Amino acid sequence: MMRFQIFFLFALWGMLSCESSAPAPEASGQVQESSQRALETEAFLKSDYADYPITIPSKDTAIFLKKWDACQQFQTCQLKDLSSGQDKYIKLIDKKSEAMLGLFGLTGIKLGKKEKVMVIDYTEFKDASCPGQSHPVRVGVGVRVSIFIRNDDSGIKFNTPAQVAAAAELKKIQAELRLTVFGFTNETSRKVMEDFGKTGSDFGVEQYHQMLSQVSRIMASMQDTMQVEPVRIL
Repeated sequence: MMRFQIFFLFALWGMLSCESSAPAPEASGQVQESSQRALETEAFLKSDYADYPITIPSKDTAIFLKKWDACQQFQTCQLKDLSSGQDKYIKLIDKKSEAMLGLFGLTGIKLGKKEKVMVIDYTEFKDASCPGQSHPVRVGVGVRVSIFIRNDDSGIKFNTPAQVAAAAELKKIQAELRLTVFGFTNETSRKVMEDFGKTGSDFGVEQYHQMLSQVSRIMASMQDTMQVEPVRIL
């Protein structure tokens, strides 16, 4: 097992080295930085939700979040009713786009310049209508992994949790893990949360493999006839 982890670590580090890039220069002046951050957040939101046309105020992202929250109530149904598909979403959120955290239930978090959050959602979903919306919204249930990346001076462009695990193992960054479920709960998910909490929140190669195992365990426990309360995911 140790030999496998060492091989896994060096293979991932090769991937990381190929994707390294220098950090973006800081904007000069608080006013300029604030204005630039608002524009970048707007562009991030628009590109991330390009499949679902929306109007985002040019400066006030909070208005967009308020409109998003207004479309959060969906009927309880059975899991099999979420018939549009299954998917895995990965979002990397930094200081410039921290307004996105509220969309994933991560409220009240302020990121520093060397901090990021990678959110991975494993979901079953349905594209549904929502009062007041002219376009479909995507609702679903599933498992959410949130990886908090700290002290990031690496200049690495992270695309997967495996890359984060490798960088943390090599002490390039510090990372912590949070595992949650959304839209449902069952005996297995409660047991996983209890057991997973005992292992600590530090994230590295070993925790990466544990995370994959526990996510698979929860997803396997989700039965077609179970009652769920879907939430908006896109």
